[in-house]
Amino acid sequence: MRRVNRRWGVVSLPKIGDVTFRWSRPLGGTVRNAVVSFDGVAWHAGFGVHASVTTPETHARPDTIVGLDRGVKVAVAMSDGRMWNRTFTRPGQERDLARLKSKAGRQETACRKLGAKTSNRARKVRAEIARTEAKIRNRRRDFVTWAANRLCRQFATIKLERLTIGAMTATAKGTIAEPGTNVRQKAGLNRAILDKGWGMFEAALANRARTTGTRIVKVPAAFTSQRCSHCGNTDSNNRESQATFRCGSCGYQANADVNAAINVRDAAEAAPPLTGRAVRDRSHSAPCRPPTQRQQRMALEAGIPHLYAGEDVNGRSSRATAAAGRSRTAARPTTTTRSATTTATSSCPATCGCTRSSAPRRS
Repeated sequence: MRRVNRRWGVVSLPKIGDVTFRWSRPLGGTVRNAVVSFDGVAWHAGFGVHASVTTPETHARPDTIVGLDRGVKVAVAMSDGRMWNRTFTRPGQERDLARLKSKAGRQETACRKLGAKTSNRARKVRAEIARTEAKIRNRRRDFVTWAANRLCRQFATIKLERLTIGAMTATAKGTIAEPGTNVRQKAGLNRAILDKGWGMFEAALANRARTTGTRIVKVPAAFTSQRCSHCGNTDSNNRESQATFRCGSCGYQANADVNAAINVRDAAEAAPPLTGRAVRDRSHSAPCRPPTQRQQRMALEAGIPHLYAGEDVNGRSSRATAAAGRSRTAARPTTTTRSATTTATSSCPATCGCTRSSAPRRS
């Protein structure tokens, strides 16, 4: 990569060659990689640089803390009473975008019925849709970056609700056998959540906090919008409307989003989500297998006439039995015995739900 003049530069890319780009900002470090992308409006060359910036041990204002509540009417509400919001579409832009998408759908249907290639008019409509959506994305990115920059500079600790945005914006249409309810209302809520850029805002906070030393804390989101920040009374009737909160116990009244932000500020830190083997063991139950001949023989010697699948003589599950067997095997040498193949017959209790049939086993 080299700089041609004050405004232009040239970068050499593999399999492409020299690409001229406009030098819009100083790099500020050693270039490590380059990415060329198209956002629907123009091509961009992005460079990853090693800026040698370390996270400060303490924030410039170490004792400051704020709670944030993300919403669909107001993008960010803070526990100090401030509320930041921005509209990312111009008046009439949503209507024009819906018209263009409808036109593109009709053109695609006509081309598919006729078996023809995509026309130049259809390409122009798709390009116009891409340009409009790119402008909306740029406005949203500008807002979340602006908000994250100011919050991280002003506060040493920022508390957010731990939200699973992917699950919150999942579709509610269900299946043919089990159709969903309130599908259109849920679709509108999904669009409103995604339009405010909750996930993008959280990522911008984490990125900016690396340079300011801000600590990002996630707290449980349950009942933060229904709990009174003064007396702690939790009731769904406390929230009279989207913007009004009135406590039925102490009479405290405030903006609903600000009250939720105060609850987020005062809440304790949430435990990190489980990952790895703990999640696998919790989601998978122990295998339900019929008892072996040895287990049946031991049951008869102990006076137990019948064993259910997944149980042993002591009433333990098959997983606990396997763990005990491994410990006994490690403590003594193993011996191998052979016998004829027999069929182990057993039945499962009504609560087992096992669909396996008894199969010949060799003990």
